Amino acid sequence: MKKLLLLIPLFMISCQKEKNVITQHANQDSTGNQNKPQKESVAIKVIENKPVTNKDEIIRTVDASQIPFILNENFTKDEQVLSLKITNYTKPSIKVNLINKNHLNLRFTGIKLPDGSEDGPLPDEISYKIKGKGEVWLFFSRNTMAEGASKGNFSVKVE
Repeated sequence: MKKLLLLIPLFMISCQKEKNVITQHANQDSTGNQNKPQKESVAIKVIENKPVTNKDEIIRTVDASQIPFILNENFTKDEQVLSLKITNYTKPSIKVNLINKNHLNLRFTGIKLPDGSEDGPLPDEISYKIKGKGEVWLFFSRNTMAEGASKGNFSVKVE
């Protein structure tokens, strides 16, 4: 029993020893400086093609080869609608962001897919799976369920 009492403190001391381990993370070089992963820089084009207007509808056509892009638009009437037609779309998904810095009464009212199906209304920022290949239509207009100014500048970013 006396031997056991002597062995317990010895056992506790031996269990508390820390091992000196040198680890080097994969994102550090030998001097300890971190190698930051570089982000790919993608140039985003600003589309400035002339729209086709039909009463209160503004129709813009953009080829999918120009993605990613930003489209700047200006509504001058309360009941205007922006219809953005993207031709030759072949990717499995699309990202769309309605940039509304002036807090206009606008909403992303819908999307029409190449297979003819439609969905909407949608939030200001979406990532949407695309069924089929062909034309994708994006629609933006005044939110009839809310109040506020619907005239002014806004942008649509498509990736």
